[in-house]
Amino acid sequence: MKLKQKLLVLFALASSALTSAASATVIDFESTGTPDYYNDLNYAIDGFVFNTTMDNLDGPYWSVPSAGHSGRYVALNNYGGMGAIGKQDGTTFSLYQMGFANWPYSAPGGTFIVRGYLDGVEVGFAQKDTSNGWQTILVNFAKVDRVTFQRDAPTGSEIFVVDDIVVNAVPEPETYAMLLAGLGLLGLVARRRNNA
Repeated sequence: MKLKQKLLVLFALASSALTSAASATVIDFESTGTPDYYNDLNYAIDGFVFNTTMDNLDGPYWSVPSAGHSGRYVALNNYGGMGAIGKQDGTTFSLYQMGFANWPYSAPGGTFIVRGYLDGVEVGFAQKDTSNGWQTILVNFAKVDRVTFQRDAPTGSEIFVVDDIVVNAVPEPETYAMLLAGLGLLGLVARRRNNA
């Protein structure tokens, strides 16, 4: 195999590896829900864990508007507390967006607030006014190790549901650095062979 072909194959394999490492995951709670009931989110979903405030809920059974953002099951911040998500192994991740809606029996209005943290320091903030029905909040947090979300309303912290949380495993910078160094060395070898 010629050197140029080897370089193309190596580049294709490296691109494929990085693409698969950076592919998005949508946490939609469908695979872990219990029909006509709820259960504590005290287990990992796709490598992510939630705080003890969050429950997995059968939306239509509990009269959540339009069932889930997509599908039947949602996560509920039981008793109006703040929700939180992180990776099970404590490493960093990205959070792109999430669907949210007011709990049908709580006060209308208010603001849905999402905060991203890295090593205890707030590195991202997004908010959106709430209304009836499902909405999507775009946050685009990169390299966080914890994300919190809550709904503030005129009456205080209010109950809400979330669904379709789009998360992404972030390759560490060292991975990119090693890949670029390797490709650079191969490029120098190819150039030297062409000049010889």
